[in-house]
Amino acid sequence: GTTLGLHERLNGAYWVINFNWSPAINKWYYLNLVRNGETFSIYVDSKILGSTVDARLIPDPNAAILIGNAEGTDNMFKGKIDNVRFYNYALTLDQISALYHEGR
Repeated sequence: GTTLGLHERLNGAYWVINFNWSPAINKWYYLNLVRNGETFSIYVDSKILGSTVDARLIPDPNAAILIGNAEGTDNMFKGKIDNVRFYNYALTLDQISALYHEGR
């Protein structure tokens, strides 16, 4: 399968949130990563894939963000990524669902 997650690199490699996922080839997916306080959640097509708790602060909020690659590896995403958005608040499930249906 494939690993879907948020990778934070601080003093070595570390996955904040990491779940196995087996996407179908040539299918569109709507992915969300939400941090609400200390809870990180990943949603696929507005359904929760999983959550975990991690209290650490983002080490450098001004650092570059890599999408589709784990820093320091050759594990590149092979596909297209479109319509990336960042919010300064945690989306609710209703907001995630509305955005999912808006893009269909």
